[in-house]
Amino acid sequence: MGYMKFIKESYVLALLGKNLPINSTRLTKFLDNYLNHLCEEGYTLPVDLLMHNVSLNRDWQTSEFAKIDTDFRMDVDAEKQNLSITMLDYTAENEVERPYEDRRVVLHIVVKNKFGTTWAVHIPLQAVMPGFGDPTDGYQCYSHFITFLGPDGMPLDRHELYYCGITKRGWLKRMAEHFRKSEKESKNKFHQEWRKYQGDAHVMLNSELLALNHTHEGAMQWEEWMVDKYIMGITL
Repeated sequence: MGYMKFIKESYVLALLGKNLPINSTRLTKFLDNYLNHLCEEGYTLPVDLLMHNVSLNRDWQTSEFAKIDTDFRMDVDAEKQNLSITMLDYTAENEVERPYEDRRVVLHIVVKNKFGTTWAVHIPLQAVMPGFGDPTDGYQCYSHFITFLGPDGMPLDRHELYYCGITKRGWLKRMAEHFRKSEKESKNKFHQEWRKYQGDAHVMLNSELLALNHTHEGAMQWEEWMVDKYIMGITL
């Protein structure tokens, strides 16, 4: 099989913009090359995702993704401008296997800043692949959450803190607004917690795009579901 175009840079820009300390063109080429390498190694996952994107049976109004229990983690060294990527196959580890309804292929972009805090941005991989459609069309559903880490860097078994929201203006704009508010002594409890843990190497600050292309009604239903799901955390 010859080289295939698996990642669309305009979609990467639409969902990530210039918020990451890495050039979007470089990120696109790096991820594209990796997916092509997987195909050469005999993995069908990249092609399966493309085929699902263009399937006539895909429900475009509910942000439907292929039910594949595999993710990708991309680590970004902001200072050295190095990139590395790992495939996370949950089907091989029963203890971390996700429920069927939660399965989708997520790209986790993990950045450690100069203060030692880890910031991770999570997006559905299919949303930056050809055939998905305009990722900015309709409402986007997102969350920010704080994960507490142990001495080994692994998540602790304690509740994370969550902020869930919906927007039609682009989740990155809302994300930037949350960051600015957290820096300006906002009294919002989640903003206070986010500010409190800036520079803390024992937490991971997360921003995740969970669903997109929703109608307003669909996005509102999603937000209600998220509030119920994470009622034990801080969901605003």
